[in-house]
Amino acid sequence: MTKPIKVLRTALEQINCAGLSQLLFDNKSEVACNQRLCEAINKNQNEYLARVEYTSALVSRADLVLIDRKTGDVVLCAEAKTLTATNVMYPTKGEKNKAKKGEYHPFFDDMKKNIADQKKFKGDKIAIMWIYGWDKLPEEPEAHLREKYFSLRSRIKKEGEFTKKKVEDKIKEVFEDLDLIKIHQKTLMAEDEHEGYKAYMIATLGEINK
Repeated sequence: MTKPIKVLRTALEQINCAGLSQLLFDNKSEVACNQRLCEAINKNQNEYLARVEYTSALVSRADLVLIDRKTGDVVLCAEAKTLTATNVMYPTKGEKNKAKKGEYHPFFDDMKKNIADQKKFKGDKIAIMWIYGWDKLPEEPEAHLREKYFSLRSRIKKEGEFTKKKVEDKIKEVFEDLDLIKIHQKTLMAEDEHEGYKAYMIATLGEINK
């Protein structure tokens, strides 16, 4: 039988990237990203059933779980967070002050705490960070779009451009600082462009060190 974590990693390669720019432009949360991952899992294998926003006697409001189709047991539990690439590269002073182990956005700590707090569950515990950025931004946004991501664009203009590779490395660095192990990462490219924006998504998985 395929290990649950391998199913999760394989599904990252199979996520539907159609309409991804519009999805992220509309500020959809990690729930929307988890749903796409869930769809990829359920479409491409039949050993496990993936569910989002799941609660049972052993799992409390988990963002995503894998359930063994034969036994009905939850075998993997995941908690997720979403941030922009700019939040990762250039957290504000207030955000850095809230971080527990370095200069990063405190959502990383929240992600780790949420999965570590699933104390009754004894299976695989996975932290997922969905980080999105823009390969293309409109140089002259139309009037109704000028406030969209204004602060993030201003931060990039002040601090400088960055590459996807630098974002990937920073995410891995924070995961390691948080003692997450067996880190796996996949960068997804949007197939669409929306309102002059073209998105990418960096999905990173890390296991709780039992």
